[in-house]
Amino acid sequence: INTVLFLPLTNAFVAILYYNSAFPFNSGFECFKGIHLMHFGFAIIASVFLLAFTIVFNFLYIDNNPISEAAFASPLNKLSLLKLGIKVFFIVYVFVDLQNPLGKQFSTVMAVVYLAMLYYRFQNCPCYNPSVRYVVYF
Repeated sequence: INTVLFLPLTNAFVAILYYNSAFPFNSGFECFKGIHLMHFGFAIIASVFLLAFTIVFNFLYIDNNPISEAAFASPLNKLSLLKLGIKVFFIVYVFVDLQNPLGKQFSTVMAVVYLAMLYYRFQNCPCYNPSVRYVVYF
C-alpha cells in the first residue's frame, strides 16, 4: 500500500471527490446525483481507510529495536509521513490546477522541500547499526 497502490488509488478517489465537468471521465455524470453520489460516498470512505492503513503500515514497517539483527533497523521519524503528505498534495494540486499557471513555482518549491528532506536525512541517524550507517552516508 505504501509504495505502489497509494498513488493510483488516491488519484482515483480525488478524481471522484473533485468534480469538474472539464474532465473527460466526468462527461456522463451529473454532479452529486445518481451514480456520482454513490461514487462520492465510496470515495470518502475508501480514502479515509486508505490513509489510515497507510499511516499504520508506515509505522509498523520500521524495525525500531536498537539491538535488532536486521541491518536497516532505524528509529521512527516523521520523514515518511512528510513524503506521504507530499504525495497527497501533489495529486490534489494536479487536479485543482488544470491550466498549470504555477508549474515552475510548484517545481521549485518541491525541489526545495526534497533538498530539505535530504539534508534532514543526512543530519539524523538513519540506522542503528554503525557499519550500515557508514554505507548509507557514502
